Amino acid sequence: MKNMSRKNPLRDHIFSLIFIVVWLIPMAYAGLFHKNVPYAPNYLNYLYRIACLFTKRTSSWSNYYFQVQLKGNSEWIALPEEDYFKMQTFGYRTRFHRMMVHSRRQGQHGMLQRQSIAEFIKERYMELHPEKPEVESVRYIRVIYRTSGEMAKPKGRWLTPPLDAIPLDKRKVVSTHYFDGRMPTDKSGREIKLKAKRN
Repeated sequence: MKNMSRKNPLRDHIFSLIFIVVWLIPMAYAGLFHKNVPYAPNYLNYLYRIACLFTKRTSSWSNYYFQVQLKGNSEWIALPEEDYFKMQTFGYRTRFHRMMVHSRRQGQHGMLQRQSIAEFIKERYMELHPEKPEVESVRYIRVIYRTSGEMAKPKGRWLTPPLDAIPLDKRKVVSTHYFDGRMPTDKSGREIKLKAKRN
């Protein structure tokens, strides 16, 4: 049986030419010169710029978790994110994920941001569990997955695994925040003296 595409080679050449002229050349122009393609509609220029953003696949993906330690108890308790950060941003990243990624790039200011988030988590926990002891500390955990094999799953949307299912050697502490007068500590356990926010 002959290949069906050979019955109309002219049509194949025309479609290939359209693809090159309408997509590949304008996309290369936008990527190389960092300019809008002249005379192209705004929507097409938007698509050309987006296509040039992702030239390489990411080598890893991070998930973030938070835990609380209650007064009089040394155990760390992982909390369900949906009870504290309900609003989704875009894709599968949650509001909490976005804030953690941003704070890790901000140095001292990022530590202040995480302190504010920890205070919110403490207040929200007490609203949800008024019968429980007070929250004494909050810590953030980062888990990194390599996209080569660790994230390979059956078809379907990516579901964040519970922290209990993550081996201890894969968990990295981002920072720990206390409510008993101690300064917060960074990933290495070093105390960080927070500077007051400027108005």
